[in-house]
Amino acid sequence: MLFSFFIIANTNNPSDFHIEMTVMKDWRLRFSAIKSEYRKKTNVVPLRTIHKNNCNENPKNENGVTSYFNVLRTNYCYYLLEKRTFESVADALEYRDELINSRLEKSRGESLPDKFHLVF
Repeated sequence: MLFSFFIIANTNNPSDFHIEMTVMKDWRLRFSAIKSEYRKKTNVVPLRTIHKNNCNENPKNENGVTSYFNVLRTNYCYYLLEKRTFESVADALEYRDELINSRLEKSRGESLPDKFHLVF
């Protein structure tokens, strides 16, 4: 089966993200379903304002990764990480966990960038 792995990430905090996987042909439909579920449960349309700086209060789930509800409350972006074929769902879930752990390791070593420092 062909799986699409995509990320919803907080642009203010690199350690605040949610990685999702789907077998849907168009992964953006899965993202749309996530936003619809968020709207139904919170009665709030997720706004994409620029750098609200209130993201550090988000609680983490048991894996240390914030849920997509918390990420959608921030200034988020989303993009496709990759598409890959797996024999079973269990293999795909294991790979998703590897993506999460590698992203967490990467974010631990990085400091937050200065948003107002321009380099040419």
